[in-house]
Amino acid sequence: MARDNDFRTGPPSRRASGSRSELAAGRRRNRDDEFDDDVPRSRRRQKGQSNTGLLIGLSVGGGVLLVAIIILVIVLANQSDPNPVVFQFEGGGKKIQINMPKDFPNPGNFPFPDGKFPNGKFPNPFPDGKFPNPGKFPNPFPDGKFPDGKFPFPKPGDFPFPGGIDQRAAKILPGDPFAFIQAAVREKRLADVNITGFNLGQMYRDTPQEGAMLIGFQAGLGQFFDSSTINALRPIYLTRAGEKMGTWIGPPPANPTTLKAKAGYVLGGVNVRTGLLIDGMSVKFMKRDRDRLLVQDSYDSEWLGGNGGGLGTIGGQGHFFAGICGHLNDQRSPVSLGLVTVLDSK
Repeated sequence: MARDNDFRTGPPSRRASGSRSELAAGRRRNRDDEFDDDVPRSRRRQKGQSNTGLLIGLSVGGGVLLVAIIILVIVLANQSDPNPVVFQFEGGGKKIQINMPKDFPNPGNFPFPDGKFPNGKFPNPFPDGKFPNPGKFPNPFPDGKFPDGKFPFPKPGDFPFPGGIDQRAAKILPGDPFAFIQAAVREKRLADVNITGFNLGQMYRDTPQEGAMLIGFQAGLGQFFDSSTINALRPIYLTRAGEKMGTWIGPPPANPTTLKAKAGYVLGGVNVRTGLLIDGMSVKFMKRDRDRLLVQDSYDSEWLGGNGGGLGTIGGQGHFFAGICGHLNDQRSPVSLGLVTVLDSK
């Protein structure tokens, strides 16, 4: 009996089993031909669902964007129309009514409703909209002034800075000059001129009540390391009754030095060197011509004291001086010097 040359040999039952195996393998090959990768069926199903969701999301987003563009076009087209704008979604049958005012609220004035800051003023932490203590420089003192009330805002006629002389300061004394000065002192028509030196500490001022013209100084000398200083001053005045000595400013010296004008002259200015102390000074005397001073007719005294500190000038512009002023240190010695002039009017 001839043998079957087919590769399937054996009993019929084995040949049937082999046919079923070949059929299953063919089906697997068909499925592999359908998909190019070895991804399991469950993962392929999830991937397909994700792609579907992405397409749906893009479609919905695009639709929403289109609706927004349409609404914006309608709004811009109907800004000036007081009637409401009605927009209907296509196919939905539902109407959405949009009421548009003529003008957008507060155009260009965000965030304040009326376009202005509250109460029309720039907002600040102060309830009344003003800086506290108006008209005065703020400082830690409750009443807006330093304890002695003299700094930083000088009263009219007070010019403690070099070069500053009140424009009302008198260069001509009408009538009786001593009576004019006396009235100015009584009425407090006085001005401190060019206070030069260390401008802190207690103030001093010497002005005779009867009215007088300053004609010189007595001075006491001190020592600061190897330099001479002036640690005491006493003004010399000319009154209607003659010369008068003022009050000692500082400790009275045993042997004072005198700088006094000669007859017919009065004190018209002072050249002074100062730092923490009054280091040295000389006096400028000017010729008195009845009711005024002749600035061109003047001379300087000898220099008294040392050459430390900085050089300054007090007065020297033809004003009459009725007293002296300045500051004291803890030892009650003068550390600054100024002159007191009279004013034509308050």
